[in-house]
Amino acid sequence: METIRTAVVVKATGSRYMLHDLASQATVEGRLRGRLRLSGSRSTSPVVVGDIVDYEPELPAGIETAGDGTGRTAPGTEGDGTGGRAAGGAGAAGVPGKSCTSGTVVALHPRRNYIIRRASNLSKESHIIAANIDQALLVVSLVRPATNSEFIDRFLVTAGAYHIPAAILLNKSDLYTTGELQQQRARFIETYTRAGYDVVELSASRGEVLRINPARARRQETRTEATSGLGGDADSGSGAGTSVMSGMGTEPLLERLRDRVTLLSGNSGVGKSTLLRAIDPSLEVRVGEVSDAHHKGRHTTTFSEMYPLAEGGWLIDTPGIKGFGLIDLDGAEIARYFPELFRLAPGCSYYNCTHTHEPGCAVKEALSRGEVSLSRYESYLKLLDDDEKYRR
Repeated sequence: METIRTAVVVKATGSRYMLHDLASQATVEGRLRGRLRLSGSRSTSPVVVGDIVDYEPELPAGIETAGDGTGRTAPGTEGDGTGGRAAGGAGAAGVPGKSCTSGTVVALHPRRNYIIRRASNLSKESHIIAANIDQALLVVSLVRPATNSEFIDRFLVTAGAYHIPAAILLNKSDLYTTGELQQQRARFIETYTRAGYDVVELSASRGEVLRINPARARRQETRTEATSGLGGDADSGSGAGTSVMSGMGTEPLLERLRDRVTLLSGNSGVGKSTLLRAIDPSLEVRVGEVSDAHHKGRHTTTFSEMYPLAEGGWLIDTPGIKGFGLIDLDGAEIARYFPELFRLAPGCSYYNCTHTHEPGCAVKEALSRGEVSLSRYESYLKLLDDDEKYRR
């Protein structure tokens, strides 16, 4: 019997998986042992992209694919928590033209974290999107198609609940030229930076980061620290705490991606695939179009895939997601993952305040003063309502 080997899952297509062998940097086509499939019966995805697995090779050990000599490292090989680990070049992601071995996945290593959503409306099944992530970047747009704010908030709550730092990439910023769209853009940035998230304005089609708006909460803590590894000082650029990066291409974003495992998510049509190609033109990623009739994106990514980046790190591209149902999150905990509500909660009269009807609620008082976004508060109430619905 062949020696058990360890790999990271770089592509999941239903019952088949592409694995990146951590020792040889070979690409391996894998399938799950039946017992392992049954162990994830409450999940539609027992093994996902980003998982570290053990597998039994099915071909002689000598038939392997060597790495491309770049020395890039893959997830799980250094243990420094950065996520920047050996990528065997384009072949590591299963690019045609590279030979590969095959094997049977026999064990799943414990996950450091993962991002999960409810599989379908009122379903008790879950769908794990990816695992062992260093950060999540949510790509959104104000037009063609417009991203729903409730979807954004559900994604951010889930990321926070599973200890995954998240930021927002506001794409198609070069299209926001009318007065109405400029006002909408300003409100969006104000809402999410005040809540506690970085908002990066960019144009994926032009391959350019236009502006970085750091989270306001962090700007209040320090006025001179560079923001979130994206470059720029907290007080530079136009407007307090905003760094203008126009003309710098994607370098400010590449700095954040370097040596990390990053999940890239968002609705269909917001420009994820275009952004991937702008970040690394060598990646073979399909780019789709937005429907003129419905202003919605057409799916170009059908399965999650993990790409090695030329400058180090990995980027997980996910299929466009329409809805994001929360799972395994108690209603009493939801406010904890709205940073602006959590910061205000100590000022409430009741330690177990739900911020809905109690007297002396600091959150409702801040809401009445316009210090908490109404759309964010409404998202919070809908999540509370969903929690009650799924408990019936």
